[in-house]
Amino acid sequence: MNEENSNDAENENTEEHHNEEKEANDHRDELSSEIVSQDDLLSLIPAEERKDFVTRAVSFFTSTFSIGPQPNPLISKFNDQHITKMLDQIQSDSIRSYESRKSERRYNVFYFSAVLGALLLVLIHFQSRDPELLNTILQILLGFVGGFGAGYGYKSLRRDS
Repeated sequence: MNEENSNDAENENTEEHHNEEKEANDHRDELSSEIVSQDDLLSLIPAEERKDFVTRAVSFFTSTFSIGPQPNPLISKFNDQHITKMLDQIQSDSIRSYESRKSERRYNVFYFSAVLGALLLVLIHFQSRDPELLNTILQILLGFVGGFGAGYGYKSLRRDS
C-alpha cells in the first residue's frame, strides 16, 4: 500500500512539473510572438530616469566587451572649454619656467662677475705688496679650477656612457 501511495505522489509531482513546463513554454511562445521594439521598452521608463538608464546600459555593455584597463570616467566629461583651459595652463607654466630660467641665468652671471671682481682685487693688492704670496695664491687657485674642471669632465664622461 505504501508503494502505491509513493507511486501516486511521484506521478502527481511529475504531472505538476510537466504542467509548469507547459505553462512556461506557452508564456515564452507568447512573448516571442510579440515583437517589442526598443522605443516601446524605453517608453516604459520615466523620462527623468531614461537618460541615466541609457548611459548606464551603454557603459555596462562597453565595459563588458572592452579589453584592458577601464578609462577614467572623467575623460568622457571633457569638452572644448576644458581643453582650452588646460592648454592655457600649460602655456602659462611654460612662460613661468622660462622666466625662472632667465632670472637664474642673470644671478649666475652676477655671482660669476662678483667672484671674478674679488679675484682681480686680490691680485692687484698682492702684486704690489708680496709677489711671492701672489704666486702661491695663483697656484692654489689654478689647482682648484683644474680639479673642478677634471671633476666636471669625469661626471660628464660617466653620464654619457
